Amino acid sequence: MSQLGKQRSPFNYSSSDLDDLRPMSEWVRRRLASFDEEAMPPQPSTSAGRGRPSRRQSSAGLPERPPSRSSTSRPSSSAGGVRSRSPSLSSSSSDELMPPQPSTSTSSAELPERPPSRSSTSRPSSSAGRVVRSRRQSSAGRMLLFFDDSDELGDKELRPIARVERDPDFHLSSSEDDLDYVSVVDTTLDADEPLARYLERIVYRNAPGTPNFRWRKKDNFPRKVAFSGDPGFKVPLTVESTPLDIFSYLMTDDVIDHIVSETNLYAVARPPAASPHMRRWTPTSRQEVKAYFGLRLLMGMVRLPSFRDYWSTDPGFRQTLMTEVMTRDRFDQLTTHLHFAHLEEGAPLPEDRMWKLRPVVDALNESFRTIFVSGQDITVDESLWKFRGRLAFRTYNPTKRARFGLKVYKLSTSTGLAAGYTSCFKVYTGQDRGDMPSSTKAVFHLMEYGGFLDKGYQLFVDSWYTSPTFFNLLQSRKTNAVGTARLNRKFMPKDLSVRRKGDVDYRSSRTGLLALLWKDNAVVALLSTVHNAAMSA
Repeated sequence: MSQLGKQRSPFNYSSSDLDDLRPMSEWVRRRLASFDEEAMPPQPSTSAGRGRPSRRQSSAGLPERPPSRSSTSRPSSSAGGVRSRSPSLSSSSSDELMPPQPSTSTSSAELPERPPSRSSTSRPSSSAGRVVRSRRQSSAGRMLLFFDDSDELGDKELRPIARVERDPDFHLSSSEDDLDYVSVVDTTLDADEPLARYLERIVYRNAPGTPNFRWRKKDNFPRKVAFSGDPGFKVPLTVESTPLDIFSYLMTDDVIDHIVSETNLYAVARPPAASPHMRRWTPTSRQEVKAYFGLRLLMGMVRLPSFRDYWSTDPGFRQTLMTEVMTRDRFDQLTTHLHFAHLEEGAPLPEDRMWKLRPVVDALNESFRTIFVSGQDITVDESLWKFRGRLAFRTYNPTKRARFGLKVYKLSTSTGLAAGYTSCFKVYTGQDRGDMPSSTKAVFHLMEYGGFLDKGYQLFVDSWYTSPTFFNLLQSRKTNAVGTARLNRKFMPKDLSVRRKGDVDYRSSRTGLLALLWKDNAVVALLSTVHNAAMSA
């Protein structure tokens, strides 16, 4: 920009200019014309095809125009049009856009000879002038949007700036083996999206049934989670500890006191019927209740046809320890009035079908969970506690030895010296209906209550629990899983096939889930998030 342009700019306005009531376009036109008149000498010129003098000829008394830095001609605009020129846009850039061409106007031959201008090149045609003029007008428009008081606009200021700067280290991976979801326990969110919705979206992004889930004929790449549990005893038990010490940690004094209190309340509310050989009810105590449970344990180890035979005078049945600890009539009284919970007068019946046993069941679960923590390998299975009394949720299972009884889900240690230890259990009451299958809900309830989720535990289950959906949920909670499967389960691969003994066929998913079919004496189907196709962990 010339020195004159630095001192005087068409956009340096005064307060009098702001008081002008004419439109803004007229004000811009007037400021540009004023700048041209002060910076350039008058040149005799007429509009193309017309006899009236140009705007430059009507100006008088202007100083001599200084020589321009450009050597190219300045394109003309249409008569009466608005001339807009940018101080930062030289005419050399116009020549790069459009080369000079001879004019095609028929009236150009009748015009008088034009005095030499700033450029020595020929004047471009009207179409070329429109192209260059649009370039100048866009430059002037950019000045209107971004001008400041300095009037110095260099190439850096006029260079377009990207709207978003891309991180050079960021790249999108096209590998199918990359897991494209994050852990659901990652709660560091920068967006305004609710956490619950974000977690739901992440969990189900690669879930079976979604477009991202598909089986491939490739070897599995397990995505095992490192084990972060703390197994072992959490109470001071040693090899010298007696069975009574272990029982005291399982059945604490607080639980015994609760049973004593509830039993005495029930006996007062419903006293036993008068009998010639039965004494009146006397309140029980902690020691007596412990003795009662001890006799029950002994009956489980020494089986007799009837519980009355334990107090029989027959030498073949008589148990001396039974008669020394408690009489048969007192044992009958405690069995009749043994109670674990009660309802206040007029209180509604709870919806929980286990409300009569709930306080003791919860206390036992808490003791099992805190005394000993299982190792990495755990298992969940159901068992049937024999019971032939009247009960709304009594279950019939012909595959079990008892056939009739209470179905109980148990989470136990799978390997090691503590194999078989039950960490927690849940009694099935028939109230587990919902969106999730009862088997899946039972497993998640046990693992969440026992504190086994999100710690890298390895769960082993049978075909009644195993499904791709269930294993995907376990993966989202950082839990490895292995189990036999049924081929008719939803989202299992349909093209697995084996013919001869020893044949193996497999499929894998991008989330590290392996479906394997192996033929031995019978066909065995397996799902695993731990193994590859060679069944090596």
